[in-house]
Amino acid sequence: MELTELVSQAVRVVTEPASDPRTAAATAARQGVLDLVRKRLGGTPSGAAALAAVSARPTDPAALAGLRDELDAAVLADRDFAAALDAALAPVVGLGQTDSDPTRAGGTALGATCLALATFVALLVHGTIQALNDDTADPSSGEDSAQGR
Repeated sequence: MELTELVSQAVRVVTEPASDPRTAAATAARQGVLDLVRKRLGGTPSGAAALAAVSARPTDPAALAGLRDELDAAVLADRDFAAALDAALAPVVGLGQTDSDPTRAGGTALGATCLALATFVALLVHGTIQALNDDTADPSSGEDSAQGR
């Protein structure tokens, strides 16, 4: 995962309401991300302040920006932390797609529907062309239409 996406996903996990109905696996994975972020950022005054601000005001743009800045600095300075965060986020992102990101889940469903519709139309056109070819075969030529193909 790219670093900007990594930070965005981490901020989402840290700020999403804990009361969301989740599977046990998703809850455990989310807790792993929270523990990792709190351990890393809680060790510095500015990181602890960013976590406290987001905890008090999870929808405040300034608090979110502060957390994002702290996480940006942490993942850029420590590749091991970035790798650990990426690994911790993998199950959360996979399990939480439909719950937390309806746009992405809806886009996937829309894409699958469009693909199915395009396949149906292609088969319909192909069948129509085949039917027209069979109907327009010259019966006086003495060839069976099946042999002419």
